[in-house]
Amino acid sequence: MAKKVLISKYYTFTPSSRTVVIPKGIQRENLVLITNVTQNKVIYNFSDPNLTATSYTVVNGVTTVVLNYNTTTMSSTDSLQFVYDDTVQEIIPG
Repeated sequence: MAKKVLISKYYTFTPSSRTVVIPKGIQRENLVLITNVTQNKVIYNFSDPNLTATSYTVVNGVTTVVLNYNTTTMSSTDSLQFVYDDTVQEIIPG
């Protein structure tokens, strides 16, 4: 599997409810990391029990993650970065 960074800026981040909605179907076992790059904070890490999700759904190609991390002091305009495993690895010659 290839690690990829989701480039889309069309996600929705609602800090008050700790919810992130990603307009791409990413299975729970493939999501590796969500980072708030504005505040330089990791808010989801698949290998840290304190930074996982309390709820995770994928419906019609849309992923909704309710985070365990307390995001209530963050802003909905903060930039997030998503790292995930993809089943397709792309090789582009230099």
